[in-house]
Amino acid sequence: MQDSRPAESLWSIAERQLGNGERWREIAALNERRTMADGQVFKANSFPQPG
Repeated sequence: MQDSRPAESLWSIAERQLGNGERWREIAALNERRTMADGQVFKANSFPQPG
């Protein structure tokens, strides 16, 4: 996930990127089980990692 910051939530990312925190589920659905740049697999039930 791009533009992630430490201890950030999907809600705050959705607010910043999509203009509405309630759209966090869209981000979660699009990224679920995706391998991130650091090799970790995205899981919607955990905090996003930087990078």
